[in-house]
Amino acid sequence: MAVNLSKHGAALSDAYNEVVNGRTDTDWVLFTYEGNSYDIQVAAKGGGGLDQMVQELNAGKVMYAFCRVTDPNSGVPKFILINWTGEGVAGVRRGVCANHFNSMAHFLRGAHVMINAHSEDDVEPELIMNKVSQAVGVTYSLHTESNEFNSTSASRPVGSTYRKTNALEEIKGTNRDNFWAQLEKEEQTRRQQERKKAEEERQRVEKERKEQEERETAERERQLRERAKQINQQRLFEKRQETEHQNQQRREPVEQELRSAEWKGIRSSRSVQEANGSKYYKTSALEEINGTDRENFWAQLEKEEQTHRQQERKKAEEERQRVEKERKEQEERETAERERQLRERAKQINQQRLQEKKQEAKNINQQKSVEQELQAAQWKGIRSSRSVQEANDAAAIISQRAVNPRDIFSQKETNFLTNRASETQPACNGEGTLEENIYDVPSHHRVYDEVKDDRMSTVKQSAGLQQSLYAKALYDYQAADETEITFDPGDIITVVEMTDEGWWHGYGPGGHYGMFPSNYVELI
Repeated sequence: MAVNLSKHGAALSDAYNEVVNGRTDTDWVLFTYEGNSYDIQVAAKGGGGLDQMVQELNAGKVMYAFCRVTDPNSGVPKFILINWTGEGVAGVRRGVCANHFNSMAHFLRGAHVMINAHSEDDVEPELIMNKVSQAVGVTYSLHTESNEFNSTSASRPVGSTYRKTNALEEIKGTNRDNFWAQLEKEEQTRRQQERKKAEEERQRVEKERKEQEERETAERERQLRERAKQINQQRLFEKRQETEHQNQQRREPVEQELRSAEWKGIRSSRSVQEANGSKYYKTSALEEINGTDRENFWAQLEKEEQTHRQQERKKAEEERQRVEKERKEQEERETAERERQLRERAKQINQQRLQEKKQEAKNINQQKSVEQELQAAQWKGIRSSRSVQEANDAAAIISQRAVNPRDIFSQKETNFLTNRASETQPACNGEGTLEENIYDVPSHHRVYDEVKDDRMSTVKQSAGLQQSLYAKALYDYQAADETEITFDPGDIITVVEMTDEGWWHGYGPGGHYGMFPSNYVELI
C-alpha cells in the first residue's frame, strides 16, 4: 500500500516550509499516519529544538521527524530526518511502513542526516548532534579556514622568483574541490544501504507473516480433520450400536425358542428316565445291577444323557437356521418388491413427464396457430368502430366466464392422489363450461370463439404443467414417531408439500404420509 501525501498536502507543505525557511520560530515538525490508513498528516510542530521534539514521539506509532539544528563547528543550519518506528507497532504494519521512508525522504528533501530510531536511546539529543558533527564535511569551519588562508596569503612574498611548492596547500585545494562530490557520493551510498536494510526488513516481516499464515492454515486443517474424524467415529459407533440392537431384537425370539426346546428336551428326558427306572424296578432291576459292573452302569447312563443333549442342541440349531433362512428370504422378497414398486413408480413418473412435454408442445403450437388466425380475422373482419366495440364486449364476457386455473390444478391434484384414471376429468368439465360460454356469444363474432378456444388450451396447459412435486432422498432417515416418514438413500418421495423451510410433508416409499427434514432430500 503506497503512502498518501495528497489528502493533507497543503498542511504538509506549509509545515515543511516553516522549518526550512527559518522565518518563524518553528524548527521541528512531526508527521504520522491518520488512524489505520496510509494518509500522512501533521502530528505536531514547535520551536524548542531536539529536546522538545523527542518528547512528542509516540512508542505506538510510526512517525517522521524533520528538524533544523545549527552546526556547532560551522554555524550553518543542518536538517535532520528521523524515521521513528515505535516498539509497540505491529510487525505487519512495520514492514509496510518501511517502504514509505523513501517517499517521505523525497518529500522532505534537503536533509543532511537521516536516522532510523526505534527507542528513546536512539534519539538522544547528544547522540544526534554527534552524528551531525561526524558527518562528511560538517567539521569544516568557515572561521578557521578563513584565518588560515589569510595568514598563509599574508606570509607569501610577492614577486616573480621561483617559489617552492607546498604539497599540503595543494592537497587542501584539491580536497576542497572534491568535497561536495564526495559528500554526494557517500550520501547516495548511505541511502542505498538504508533502502537495502528497509527492503530486507520488509522481506523478513513478509516471510514471517507467510510462515505464520501457513502455520495457522495447517492448524485449522488439522483441527478440521480431527473434527471430521470424531464425527465419523461417532456415526460409526451409533450405527454399530443400532445394528447390534437390531440383531439382539432378531436373536431374542430364536434364543427363546432354543431355550424352550432345550427345556422340553430336558423334561422329556427326565420323564423317560423316571419311566425306565420304574420299569426296571418292577422287573427286578436289583438283580441286573448286581450282575453288571456299577462303574460301567453310570458311565453308560452319562453317555446316553450326553448323546440325548447333543441331539436336542442339533435340533435347536437346525430350527434356528430354518428361522434365520425364512427371515432372510422374507427380507429379500420385501426388498425386491420395494425395488419393483420404485421402478414402476419411476417409470410412471417418466411417462407422465413425457406426456406433459408432448401436451405442452401441442398446446404451444395450437396457441400459435390460433394467434395467427386471430390476427388474420381481425385484419379482415373488424373495420368499423361498432364491430370493434361488440368484439370488446364479447371478449370481456369470455374473460369473465373463464375458468380459474388454480381450481383445475387443485381438482386434478386431488384426483391424481386417489385415482390416476380420473386425471382428465377436471379438464373435460372445464371444456364443457367453456363450450357453454362460447355458445352464449353471438354467432357473428366467430373470431372470439377462436380466442376462447385459445384460452381453454392455455388453461389446460397450466393445469398440466402444475403437477405434484417429487423429491429424491440423499441420506437415510428414521422416523421418530408416527407423524414422520422413513426412507433410504435413493428413495422417491411423492406429493411433496413445502410447508416449512426446514420440514416438508409427503408420501414415503411405503405409502405413509408424514413430515421429513428438507435438507435430507433434493427436488426432481
